[in-house]
Amino acid sequence: MADARFHGAVQRGLKRWADIEVFELVRGPSNAKVLSTRWVFTEKPEESGQDPLGYGRLAKERLVFRGFLDPGKGVVPSDSPTLGRSSLRLGMFLAAQRTSWRVEKIDVKTAFL
Repeated sequence: MADARFHGAVQRGLKRWADIEVFELVRGPSNAKVLSTRWVFTEKPEESGQDPLGYGRLAKERLVFRGFLDPGKGVVPSDSPTLGRSSLRLGMFLAAQRTSWRVEKIDVKTAFL
């Protein structure tokens, strides 16, 4: 890995997975086809103290399956739907109308789509 920030990001990601027991290492059957994976790296602007090495940009990682090797790829949708602007506006409007609703911001560190 060319950049120490990305190596650290991978190590933090693997530790998060281990902490919440996401995976278990097993020996697969000898006749099974194993799909390969690869790490995808991105950089995001740093938000107050998130960058442990002080580079000013936060290294992010995610492990993805190489879908072109999957023979059944057309069976499962490969898109990741997100919240639309009109849905967000409706939610904010409803929250403003109801005094018992609170609007909070969260950052999900580990998500599985």
